[in-house]
Amino acid sequence: MDEILLPFYLRTAPLLSAGDEWANLEWEWESGEASNLFLWAGNQASYPKAYFFSSYQQTRFFAAGIFKTLPTNKDEMNQFWEQMKVQPNSFLIGGQAFFSQTDHPESMWDNIRPHFYFVPRLYFRQSSQATLKIGLNLSHLESLDYQERKILPFDFVQFFSSMQTSGATSQFHFLAHKSTPDKNTWTELIRHFSGEKVVFARRLSLNCDQSPRQFLEDKWLGQERTKPSNIFWLELSPKWFFLSFSPERLFSLQKNVLAVDVLAGTMARGSNKETDQKLADELRHSAKDHHEHKFVLDEIMANLCGLGLKPELLFSGQILKLAHVQHVHSQWQAETPQHLSPFAIISALHPTPAVGGYPRHIALKQIAESEGYERGLYAAPVGVMSADYSEILVAIRSALSEEANLHIFAGAGIVRESDPESEWQETAHKMRNFVPLDLSLSLGANA
Repeated sequence: MDEILLPFYLRTAPLLSAGDEWANLEWEWESGEASNLFLWAGNQASYPKAYFFSSYQQTRFFAAGIFKTLPTNKDEMNQFWEQMKVQPNSFLIGGQAFFSQTDHPESMWDNIRPHFYFVPRLYFRQSSQATLKIGLNLSHLESLDYQERKILPFDFVQFFSSMQTSGATSQFHFLAHKSTPDKNTWTELIRHFSGEKVVFARRLSLNCDQSPRQFLEDKWLGQERTKPSNIFWLELSPKWFFLSFSPERLFSLQKNVLAVDVLAGTMARGSNKETDQKLADELRHSAKDHHEHKFVLDEIMANLCGLGLKPELLFSGQILKLAHVQHVHSQWQAETPQHLSPFAIISALHPTPAVGGYPRHIALKQIAESEGYERGLYAAPVGVMSADYSEILVAIRSALSEEANLHIFAGAGIVRESDPESEWQETAHKMRNFVPLDLSLSLGANA
């Protein structure tokens, strides 16, 4: 394909960087609003695609195509990470299944089990208000071709020659629905759970008259305009699109400073300022919610100490207000040694009691045996990892478009003081990112 088909901002000479394993080209993009380019790229017919927006760092990544994938063998993973750290501008993006192994696998999650992290073929990245970078990872042979003859790979040129844009707002109808577990089962699970705390989650599955992929894209675009929370999405094919508006980081790691959020304890938002403040005060003084929060706070501290770190509590017990709910929020910080990889941190922390429970092994056994579906990416680690900056979210407030089905996920922390009806309503409030409250409360109540 002729280079003349490239947009004008890719006709200038990029910066070529070479590492031991592969090479990298990067262009600077300074024309117009950068967000428009991210939205355009999300609609190109290239798979897999992934997107990450950090509300904490105001950092965005878009990735398309696979250049390399992270191995599943632990020794090979560590070797790959050491190689990647010396590759200029390289990063991994993706996620992993909540359970690396499951007794009840569902085909919708086959491609991301136990994990799916990849180095993209092409990418966009932008930190805060910095200039947007457009990048391409090249093999050594491709790098030589570029240096000698200025030839760019066909797939890269093809991506930028496509004029595909976002479709119109979807108008589709729900044909059938099912909540797993249903409300009766949910009530029994809460009344008879074991241990100190368990986080049960339910999946609201809606069968539609057409693919709900466009519906989720509309939700993403709406969130882009307001940017109140983190955004992660992964698209494996035109029929498979996972989206999370997670308020919770598992951790961020930047210049050897590790930050770990603790979000546990939830209350709905009020319809006006006075009611909202009343609910916040109720959450602030709720023994049940602070009991739940303390389990998470203490276990994360223990797990960080298990890594040989010395965590310090940056703040504790603040109220974090989101669009539909508010949480009790604390944060640990610690300095890390150079050799500590993001994989080791994930392994130590996931799943926290905020999405699993306490004691961990008792809670996870109940979740695996009782919820009745495979969590997959729901409440699992997702995000980006690089030598200089890694940020991993916990993929709550999420939904999956799969074929003609829309699956919406939400969980609630269960302790001895929990009331089944209140916890059911909590999951409904969390589903409001995707469906109205009355819909998530009523659909599947006794399916």
